[in-house]
Amino acid sequence: MTSSFKSYLPAIVAAINGRRSVRNYLPEPLSDTVRGQLTEFIDRIDLPFPHEVRVAIVPQDANGSIFYFPSPGNYVTFTCPRTILDQAKLGFAGELFILFA
Repeated sequence: MTSSFKSYLPAIVAAINGRRSVRNYLPEPLSDTVRGQLTEFIDRIDLPFPHEVRVAIVPQDANGSIFYFPSPGNYVTFTCPRTILDQAKLGFAGELFILFA
């Protein structure tokens, strides 16, 4: 694990210890500061195994909708090859991202 990624570990451990399965979505767009922090985390994500996981923040028209629901201002995409092992690695990376976010 790289030393630059290790700086995120205290925040991730604190999120694990305080985690509850409640989701809240705010209608406000991501601030430049938050987007920068998330992008930096994505750029530095360092999994303890080789992987082909790709993560990206994708802006979306906040005035759009998904069926009857308003569209969020941003999506986070996670992509990988379609093998079971690669999808498990993607899940691990996704959990790290959610805990950080």
